[in-house]
Amino acid sequence: AVQEYFDTVLAALFADHSLTETKGKFVTDDGKERRDDFDMPYPVHILNGLIPTLHIFEQFLKNAGKTDSLEAETWLKVFMLGFTLHDANKLLRVPEQKGKTDLELALEQLREDFANFRALEFFPEVEKYKDNVFHLALATENRTRILANEYPAERFVREKLAPLCHLADRLA
Repeated sequence: AVQEYFDTVLAALFADHSLTETKGKFVTDDGKERRDDFDMPYPVHILNGLIPTLHIFEQFLKNAGKTDSLEAETWLKVFMLGFTLHDANKLLRVPEQKGKTDLELALEQLREDFANFRALEFFPEVEKYKDNVFHLALATENRTRILANEYPAERFVREKLAPLCHLADRLA
């Protein structure tokens, strides 16, 4: 599954977003917002968080005795896509609008079209699990965590994968 992710979703990110900035903004101590010219390409940010948390996920599966189950592969794909899309607003350059965050708007846009990220190629059943993927994308960051509840997610996703996505973002 990880190799499929590298060959499809990650390859698409590197092809189309190798120069898309991940963070690009910071606030100084005096409260003034300043723009950092460039900090890290989006695909590198994803890899920085994904690689260590994949090891944690693998250990969890080993301890549960589920490393070879089809269910494990499904949740692995949900996790990887959810974390990959946690900054979809930066990928799609969606501005905030009154009443909705830029990430909410980006996910609404992605709901219509996963083709740009080769997600259907990577995970043909993604339509069935979209709410879980979007729940993770929103649950990854503190500023959008409460909005994740707009997307119903399985208990395993809410209790195990969402904290793992949050950790992945902190590591990245």
